[in-house]
Amino acid sequence: MLQQFDVTSINIGIATGSVYDDVGLRRSGFPAEGFVNSSVLLIKTHEWGENERQKFEKAVLLIRNPFDALLAEFNRRVGGHRGHATEEHFRDGTVWERYVTQMSRAWVAMNYDWLRFDRSLHVIFYENLKRNVTREVIELLRFLNSEVSSEDMSCMESNSDGKFRRKRKARSDFQFSSEMNDYINNYREILKHELRKKAYDRIEV
Repeated sequence: MLQQFDVTSINIGIATGSVYDDVGLRRSGFPAEGFVNSSVLLIKTHEWGENERQKFEKAVLLIRNPFDALLAEFNRRVGGHRGHATEEHFRDGTVWERYVTQMSRAWVAMNYDWLRFDRSLHVIFYENLKRNVTREVIELLRFLNSEVSSEDMSCMESNSDGKFRRKRKARSDFQFSSEMNDYINNYREILKHELRKKAYDRIEV
């Protein structure tokens, strides 16, 4: 279920699939894009709800800080998989404000919903993944009952950034208004509360 693991998985000789079929991704190093079967280790989805959850025996939920997640998706919509939105896109308030309102609700709704998965669930925090990709991948593979060689792990570590990623830009003050900050942080607290109830540690949201 994790797009962010596609490159990492390929680097250790394991492909991950997707419920989507993005030809651009498939041509850019994601050969199993669009695969939804047992030939792949993971299947990416951004969907949620009971019907979606029932399709899987196990689930891996990757949670990212909502501010970074909102910016990343807005950049993708405006600038493509590697581009960035311009300052004008953010200052043209109507589109950006509507997007933040809708997608911040979707961020908490999707994560909250997948935490209700009643079978085997593994939660990864994106910030922890960036901080220690080796530890997180080892824990993930253990959860999936999958093993790779030490040589494959070394390859993954040396190529963990992959070739298909957007160069990071620091957040600017004008991007999120004080009102946006307030309700996004409120959603963060809702999710943190649910994570604590389910006894997840090393929470980075």
